[in-house]
Amino acid sequence: MHDRVQQAAYALIDESQKLGVHLQIGRNLFEKTSPEQRAERLFEIVDQLNYGTELITEQSQRNEIAKLNLQAGQKALAATAYEAAFKYFNTGLKLLNVESWQREYDLTLVLHSEAAEAAYLSGHFDEMERLVEEVLNRAKTVLDTVKAYDSRIQAWLARGNPKEALKAGLEVLQLLGISLVEAPSQLDVQAGLEETASQFAGREIEDLIDLPEMTEPVPLAVIRILASIVGTAFVVRPALMVLIACKMVNLSITNGNAIWSLLGYAAYGMMLCGVVQDLELGYRFGKLSLNLAKRLNNKRGNCKALLMVNFHIIHWKAHLKETFPALADAYQSGIESGEFEFAGYCAFSLCYCPFFAGQELTELEQQTAIYRKATSQIRRETVSTWLAMLQQTILNLRGQSENPSRLVGCLYNEEEALSQAIACC
Repeated sequence: MHDRVQQAAYALIDESQKLGVHLQIGRNLFEKTSPEQRAERLFEIVDQLNYGTELITEQSQRNEIAKLNLQAGQKALAATAYEAAFKYFNTGLKLLNVESWQREYDLTLVLHSEAAEAAYLSGHFDEMERLVEEVLNRAKTVLDTVKAYDSRIQAWLARGNPKEALKAGLEVLQLLGISLVEAPSQLDVQAGLEETASQFAGREIEDLIDLPEMTEPVPLAVIRILASIVGTAFVVRPALMVLIACKMVNLSITNGNAIWSLLGYAAYGMMLCGVVQDLELGYRFGKLSLNLAKRLNNKRGNCKALLMVNFHIIHWKAHLKETFPALADAYQSGIESGEFEFAGYCAFSLCYCPFFAGQELTELEQQTAIYRKATSQIRRETVSTWLAMLQQTILNLRGQSENPSRLVGCLYNEEEALSQAIACC
C-alpha cells in the first residue's frame, strides 16, 4: 500500500519538476546518512543525484558527484555487475568538463582507467579502445598508463587475439624499462633459467613466502603486466614464457612479494617440471605458490595459482583426477573476480583433463557443452574454440559424425578452422 501511495504521489509531480525532486532526494540522503550507512546506500544516493545532474551548473559540485559515481562504479565492479559499473563510470566522465585533465587529473585518470576495465568486462570493446587511447594520450607518466594497457591486453584476449595481447604487453614493458627477447633462442632460455637459479641459491624455497611486501611502483607495474601476458606467451611463444616466469621470480626475490608473485612461482615451477625436468624443485615452487595464495586470500590470485599448479605441476606426482576439485575451485574464483582469462583456461582444463583421464564420454560431452557455453558468455573465443574441438572429438568417438577420423561436424570443421587455429597459436 505504501509503495502505491508513493507511486501515485510521484505521478502527480510535473515532468519539469521531477529532475529537481530527484536531485533534492539525493542531496538529502547524502547529508542525512552517516558515513557508515552511506556506503551501504551508495547506489540509492548516486542514482537519485544522477537523475538531476543536468540541473547542476557549478563544476565543483559536478566533480563531487563524479567522485560518487566513481565509488559506485568501483563497488559495482567488485560485485561483478560490469554493465552497471560501466554506466556509473561513464556518468562520472560526463560530469567532468573539458579542462578536467588539467584541473582534476587524478579523478579524470582513474575514471577513464576504471571505465576501460568495465568496458572490456562487459564487452564494449570499441568504447574500451577509445578510453584507453584517451589515457595513453593524456597520462603524465608511464605508470599512469599501466591499468589502461592491462585492459587492452585483456580485451585482445577476449576477442581471441593472443598475439596482439602479447604485443601490447611487451610494448608497455618496454616503456617501463623491461626488454624481453620476443623470440628467445635455446641459449636465451638457458641463460634466463641460470640467472634465476642463482637468485635463490643458498635459500630455502619455502622461506620465500616470508619476503617483505613489494612496494616500489615500477616493479609492481612490471609484475602486473608480466602476470597479464604469461598465459598468453604460453599459447603464442612458449620459450618467451620461460623468460617471463624467470623475470617474475627475479623481481619478487629482489623487491619482495606482490599479489602476482604467486603466479611467477607457479609458472617457474611449471618450467622446472616441464623444461628442466627437476620435478622435486618444481613441486616445491608449486607448493610455495599455493601457500602464498592462501596467505594473500585474493580470488584472482587464487584462480591463477590453482590453475597453474594443478594443470602444470601436481600431475607429475599425483593422479590427474586429484586435480579436478582444485581446478573447479579455480574456475569459480575466476568467474567471481572477473579473472576471465584464467577462468577460461580452467574451463579448458576441466574438460581436457577428464578426457585424458578416461571419463565416460556421454557425461564428458555434456560437461564440455556447458563449459563451452560458459566461455562464450565471458567472451573467451579461443578457449571456446578449443572446447568445440574437444566436443566434436567426443561426438566422433561416439559415432555421431560422418567420418570419425576427421573433425568435421556440427560443432567444429577442421578445414574451415585450420587457418584461424594456426593464427591463434
